[in-house]
Amino acid sequence: MPNQPKTVARTIRVDEELWAAVTAEAERRGETVSEAVRRMLRGYTAAFTESGSIEGRLEGMTCFRVYDALTGQGIRCDFGTRIALDNIKNAIGKRVAIYGVISYAYDGNPTECKAEELTVFPADSDLPDFRSLRGILR
Repeated sequence: MPNQPKTVARTIRVDEELWAAVTAEAERRGETVSEAVRRMLRGYTAAFTESGSIEGRLEGMTCFRVYDALTGQGIRCDFGTRIALDNIKNAIGKRVAIYGVISYAYDGNPTECKAEELTVFPADSDLPDFRSLRGILR
């Protein structure tokens, strides 16, 4: 058969509003919905990792997450045995920086961190106010 598809047809459930939006966007870009879905699926699975740091508030009891100060997104943290449990417990609820290998989703947002180092920042109330800094710079 000359017109036999080279890929297997799949069935997915998509609400009408989303389907209409995807169809319109695909048409605007000059591609079919199938091409758009394949492109998005390739991107979705194209996660990557790199060394870096995440700053935010540490929360958790059984699963630790750092909530990014800018986006509010929760990023799962694996401390393993690399960081003492007492240090982790003392950091819960505080603003921290976690350094390690960070996994990113297809869209570039961090999703997980294999922590190698944990730094707890001072509370805002422990930081000097601007009046106490007067006279330092002359």
